[in-house]
Order: sequence, then structure tokens, then C-alpha cells
Amino acid sequence: MGFSGGLQITDLNDFISPGQECIKPVKETNKPKQEEVAPDAPTTEITIGENGEYYEQNQKLEKAEITLNDCLACSGCITSAETVLIESQSHLEVKKYLSKDNDKKTMIASISPQSLASISASLSSRPSNEVLLRRLRHHLKSIGFDYVFDTTFSRHLSLLEILNEFNSLDSNNRLLLTSACPGWICYVEKTHGELIPFISTTKSPQQVMGSLVKYWFSQRINKSASDIYHVTIMPCYDKKLEASRQDFYSDLYQTRDVDCVLTSGELGSLFDKPINLNESLPNENIVSTEEKLIPHHIQHPGTSSGSYLENIMTLIKQTTPNLRLETHSPRNLADSVEYLLINENNECVFKGSKCYGFKNIQNLVRKVGKEKGLNSGRGAAGRMAGRGRVRTRNTGNPHDSKSLDFVEVMACPSGCINGGGQLKPGINTDKEGHERDWESEGVATDPTKNIEESVRWTTKNWINRVEDIYWTGSEASKAVTLEMLSKISTEMLKELSKEHLRTQYHAIESDTSGLAVQW
Repeated sequence: MGFSGGLQITDLNDFISPGQECIKPVKETNKPKQEEVAPDAPTTEITIGENGEYYEQNQKLEKAEITLNDCLACSGCITSAETVLIESQSHLEVKKYLSKDNDKKTMIASISPQSLASISASLSSRPSNEVLLRRLRHHLKSIGFDYVFDTTFSRHLSLLEILNEFNSLDSNNRLLLTSACPGWICYVEKTHGELIPFISTTKSPQQVMGSLVKYWFSQRINKSASDIYHVTIMPCYDKKLEASRQDFYSDLYQTRDVDCVLTSGELGSLFDKPINLNESLPNENIVSTEEKLIPHHIQHPGTSSGSYLENIMTLIKQTTPNLRLETHSPRNLADSVEYLLINENNECVFKGSKCYGFKNIQNLVRKVGKEKGLNSGRGAAGRMAGRGRVRTRNTGNPHDSKSLDFVEVMACPSGCINGGGQLKPGINTDKEGHERDWESEGVATDPTKNIEESVRWTTKNWINRVEDIYWTGSEASKAVTLEMLSKISTEMLKELSKEHLRTQYHAIESDTSGLAVQW
């Protein structure tokens, strides 16, 4: 199983290097009491068996384990060691619950639209997200799932709540940074805690979906939150970290909002035999029961990373008429764009930004630190000069002095559509046996290398293909959704308390010493 390499960037300590030892195993919380022995007492010899386990007098010793919470609480790296996630957040864990005959929980899967687009792009038939979701629902129910949703409605609720949060800020000194990207949040908590007051407390679509399933939908099917096992399919491995946060655990119900997260590439591991998603189903154009319970296939204009910035700008345009939009991209980067709303008096009333990728995030931290007078902490962005020494490049734009009001931040270049858990373009023959000519479809390959090695899944061609599929959908489904959207949204927002829509973030102080690191 391949893990994301997108966050392993030069100038960022986002992974534990081979010479650095994790600090957690050193801390023994259940260390047994040592009995006093005579100085000349015999010693015990420990041997290593063939399987690598340690044995004492033919007795297997207790294995030291690091939990996911340990990893989240550790400040030794920016994101956390991805291998820690394998045991607690894997398809094997899901299959364990699917195989339980007695006391089986209600199994619910929620699939992100980015994952649907990635899976569709890997298929020769390239079905729309709407059709693909119905095919996946059919196959997931065949292995034991009871309900299958997408996460576009939970995203809609998240967007409504972040509007409320933005409106509550002082318009003369406001700044809100999105929090839907767990890679970005891990970075802030572990290296730039001074930014936490500016981080949105609105839950991400994944976690809102968790609240929706566990505390609203459960009541509709006469179940307790603890009777539901909720699996999400996401484009990013760091979503596993997000779901495992202690903030998203209910002590009352002894359950998490999301029990397990699988990436787009891991979804196929749930099935014992390969499934053919190119094959049409007899009733795949009929609205299912799930779609009547919770709206599906809701498209929000803007970006494929949640449309947070577009959502805020739409609000500003509605409250302030006759605004014109100007965009500026420092260094002409598509992943770093500023959006300015200018009134009739040529005054900038709103300044937002789209910031994707850790290199641009470093620049963002510097910019916010300068605008808000912050003393940036450790990390690449923390190595900036004192505030009085920072030089500002004069671009000739009269609106440069305007501070940022809102920033849509994502750790992955190109945003969520290019998440580290998304599918990669395969070899010439896909899993369904269909021939795929990648070169004619715009993906460059090197004839001197193996096709599978030479295909670059991060090329613009592949990302653009996934992006195009992301925005496809039938007009019929949109009409049905819009008809019921307002009523259901109002109903759910009344029933879901703030604790189910909001969360909090915490600065994690480093408890390691640079002198203790073994190089």
C-alpha cells in the first residue's frame, strides 16, 4: 500500500527521518515495579525469535505499542508517521466489523465527491459521480453495508456554519483560515500555535457527516450513536488523523463521529474479489432510499476543495451590491491566488486568498504574521526576520495594504482533488481489462521505463481529468436536491447543536530536545 509523498517537502520536517527516534516508546506508563534483588543475583537472558519478537525464559514479552492518540499528541513531526495509521484505520478493521454475525452494528459509508471523481477517472467508462455512487452503493451493500451516502450535504451544512462564523467576526479586524484540511491543522498545531485564534472552528464536511450520521440519522432509524459503525472514503490519508482526534470522541456514547477512514485507493481492498464499476446496473438512474433521506450530489460553485472562499464571496456580494472582482496571483501560481472585491469608490471591501501546497502555506504564515504582528514559532515560516525588518515588495496595486479577510487553505498542491490518497493512473490495461492509451490521453510516459513507473499521476493532465469529472452531474438530480435542500438544512441545523458543528484546536508544545535526537 503506497502512502502519500506529497508532504515530504524540502525545508519542512514533516516526517521522521531514519536517524531520528520517536520519543513516545521511551515513556513507559505501565512500567512494572522492580523487585529488590541481591547484587549477585543471576541475570536473565532475552532472545530474539525467528519472527523478530523478544522472549524471556521462553515467555513472550509485552510488545511496546504507540497508539494513534500518542502520535497525534507527539510534536516530533508535523504530520504524523503514516504507518501508525495502518492498524487502527485500515480496511481490515472495517472487514472485522462486517464479518460480525452477532451484535452487528449498522454499517454506514460516506464517500467524498473528490474520491468519486478519482475512481471515475480510473474507469474507461468514466461515469458521473451520481451514477458511480449508485454502483458503489450496490456493491458495498452486497458485502454488508446498510447505507451509503456522499458527503456533499454535510459540506453544505459546513458552508452554512462557516458563514455564521465569518459574520460573527469584527469586520474591521477579521481573518478566518479554513480548517477542513487536517494536514494544515497538524502543521499549525505543532509549529505555529499563534495562528490558532484565526483558524475556523467549523467542522470539516467529514466530521459534520459524522455528527449527522451518529446524532441525527441514528434517531431516524431508531439506533443509538454507539450502534453505528461509520466509514468515510476520503482523498487524503491525513483524514485518518482528523477522525482520530479526541475532540471528535463522545464520552457519553463511547464512540467517534467517524470510526474508520479509507482513502480512494483503499476502497477496493474491502472486496474479496475485484468489482466491475464499468458495468451498468438495471436501476442506477432511479433515486434510492438514501437519496430521499439525505440530499446527494450537491454542487457548490468555486473549487473542488470545498468552495469555502466562493461561499464567503457570495455572501459579501449579496450584502454589498455593485462589486467587481479582481484577482492577483503572486509569481503567477495557480495554487496561490488573491481575490479582491472592489466597490464603486474603488475601495477593497474584501480580500480573500486560495492557498494550496506547503510552499505557499509558508508564504501565507509569513504574510499573516506580518499583518497581525505575530511572533511566528518554529518551522520554516518561523525563520523570518523581525517585524520591523520585513521588506514589502511594491507591486503598484493600491489594494496591497488591505489585510486578508479569509483564506481557503489546503496542504496538497491543486487541493483535495490531488490528495495523497487518490488513485493513480494505472498501466495500459486497467483492472477491468480495458485498454488505456495514456499517451494519447495526454499523460506523458517514458518509453525507456516500465509504463507503471513512468506514468506521472500528478501531471496536470490527470488532475484536470479528475477535476472535469468532479463537476459533472445530471440536471434532474440538481433540481430534486435544490427543492429539498433548504427545508432539510434548516431542520438539521436546529437539531444539531453547536458542539456537533464546531470544534477546537490546540497548540502542541514540543517536549523533545534537539540534543536528544540521534542522528
